[in-house]
Amino acid sequence: MTAVALSDPASYGEGVLMICIFLTSSLYGLTSFQGISYFRTFSNDSIPLKATVLFVIALSTLHMCLCWSFMYRFFIVGFGDYLSLLIPPWSVKITVPVTCAVQTICHLFFVGRLWTLSSKNKPLCGTLVLMDIAHVGSIAAFTVKCFEATYITDLIRIPTNMHMMTACLVICVSSDVVITLSMCYYLYKGRTGYKRTDTLLTTLIIYSINTGIVTAIGDTMVVILSQALPENVAFFAVFEVTIELFANAMLTSLNTRTQLRSRLVNYCDTINLEPTGTPMHRLGLDLSLENDEPSQSSVDKFLDLEADRSRAPPAASPANALMKSNV
Repeated sequence: MTAVALSDPASYGEGVLMICIFLTSSLYGLTSFQGISYFRTFSNDSIPLKATVLFVIALSTLHMCLCWSFMYRFFIVGFGDYLSLLIPPWSVKITVPVTCAVQTICHLFFVGRLWTLSSKNKPLCGTLVLMDIAHVGSIAAFTVKCFEATYITDLIRIPTNMHMMTACLVICVSSDVVITLSMCYYLYKGRTGYKRTDTLLTTLIIYSINTGIVTAIGDTMVVILSQALPENVAFFAVFEVTIELFANAMLTSLNTRTQLRSRLVNYCDTINLEPTGTPMHRLGLDLSLENDEPSQSSVDKFLDLEADRSRAPPAASPANALMKSNV
């Protein structure tokens, strides 16, 4: 171990770690709020979807408990013992697979939406699934290395471990970018020239960019810090924040359906029927207005479609694709 790491603990980056844990705690509060809001607002969602949301919140809670456990170990139990800062407790090591689990669930959630939005583009969605499998495999191997390492810096100094960690992060960033760009592409492709429907699509594109870019920036910062400051735990501090970024991205995507409900009611009066087979039709925005006004029950089905499969219209119904394309 280097003399700098022992004689000057401030250079080790434990201050950054403490700040990031405080930030993670704040974001966990937002995650909890969004979870409560989701279950209160969308009580009719399908059981698998609600179970997925509950599992993500449970993992986020577990992660928060682990973070405060090793914070207590570092700053209370090991106060004044600089060497203890370099020896990761088991709670630190467990946060790696827990974070990976939430990232994978969120990726698959958005891949499912992209599957419908892209009219079941098998090469694209299959590639994303394979990337997630590779991500899980590399994280599993890296977790084993974490438990074998005596010091945190061992994970960086050994080239094999360094390459493995970098591969995990690069795969995750790549998945974020591909999902976001694909969502934006297919949503933009569905533009029809009708001002109000294009406005709705623009809103969905903005949601896609906001949810995708935040997680991508978080993972990118971890990659940059791990390469620029290999002897510092700053990269690991930022890594601990990413789990809440992913959890909030998923919950935000689900909870924004309420906003789209009010927008849809205003847009329905001017949405015209497009020919079958057009991007507008595949997105499900070509709501037919054979009657003067859309029925309230149709609007409810449109907005709650993804959640309540039992009330969903037939597979060919335009509303089916739009609800699943909502990000």
